[in-house]
Amino acid sequence: MPPPTVLVVEDDPVILHLLEVNFELEGFGVVLAHDGAPGVEMARAAQPDLKIGMEASADDYVTNSFESLELVDRVNALLSR
Repeated sequence: MPPPTVLVVEDDPVILHLLEVNFELEGFGVVLAHDGAPGVEMARAAQPDLKIGMEASADDYVTNSFESLELVDRVNALLSR
């Protein structure tokens, strides 16, 4: 079974890379986008297991003041539902 794939959309390249590394270290596949429009395209093309988007009736959402390990925990909790 392939690992779950997460779509991460973030305009700050440093934070985007940090999230990519953290998710990969936890065994996730990661799809990256630098802003909303490419993020929507990647969501359609890659069909990730998890995407961020309140407009799409998201189950959870984080603001920019997050801790990366907490984010990984929240993602794991969402995927286990």
